[in-house]
Amino acid sequence: MFRTFVAALGAALSLSLAPASAVADPPRAPAHQADAPVASDVSGGSGIGSAVGPRRDDVRRQLAAARAATGRFRDLRVALDEGYAPMGQSCLHSPEGGMGRHYIKPEFVGLLDPLRPTILVYDVDPDSKTTRDLVALEWVKWDEDQDVSTDDDRPSLFGVPFDGPFERVEDMPARYDLHAWVWKHNPSGTFARWNPTVTC
Repeated sequence: MFRTFVAALGAALSLSLAPASAVADPPRAPAHQADAPVASDVSGGSGIGSAVGPRRDDVRRQLAAARAATGRFRDLRVALDEGYAPMGQSCLHSPEGGMGRHYIKPEFVGLLDPLRPTILVYDVDPDSKTTRDLVALEWVKWDEDQDVSTDDDRPSLFGVPFDGPFERVEDMPARYDLHAWVWKHNPSGTFARWNPTVTC
């Protein structure tokens, strides 16, 4: 059953992460991105975009805590030992950039805890295709009403609304997800789905 779940989630993510030309994302309210703070560097003082004052500082602290809590997973063997499993798909990429290879801990689906991400994302050596470095964290939550035409159940974390909802695929329910690039700088923004500096 676990393998079926992981395979279904892998298939669902592969489709939901495909380039827009292959699978169109559902439309989003224009304010969705405008309110999202963007951190260019969690360890240093360079800005968190449109977030101001205490909110920016809170987001920076939360991202730093998420980074500290997941530091041990820079060693992939530790992630595997602690229950993260490969999702079976190759490194994900699109015209907007790459994402990497995903490792999931199914019991964390729906858990909106900055210190316990659902998925760990690693970049891949483009030549050898081997998994290299931890680059991002991802949180996944099922769409409560399973109706992708509505988003009144859209979750948020770090004060940022999740992407989605994404269509149901095979045995995988419709879902929302959120990436945080806390281990590799993303010029597109800390919470962007794709990173132009990641290649597959």
